[in-house]
Amino acid sequence: MDSTRWQKIQALFHETADLPETEQRSFLERACADDPSLIREVLILLEEDARGASMLDADVAQRGADDHDQFGLVVRRRTRNGQ
Repeated sequence: MDSTRWQKIQALFHETADLPETEQRSFLERACADDPSLIREVLILLEEDARGASMLDADVAQRGADDHDQFGLVVRRRTRNGQ
């Protein structure tokens, strides 16, 4: 994933995370209407964040890689599992 896309995902994540959960999907559908994969990627981040002990809460040293590399692994794993 390139850094421009990762920055867009992060910005959308922060905007969306501030909304009530019931409004998050509709906000993303409006903001990303032309990019359904972007919606899916941000929703995955939100789900990871809601888990509590997610990769998003880990210290950089514990992750052992850049944020977007770790996120890419999560997206690929969840996509393979049909989520």
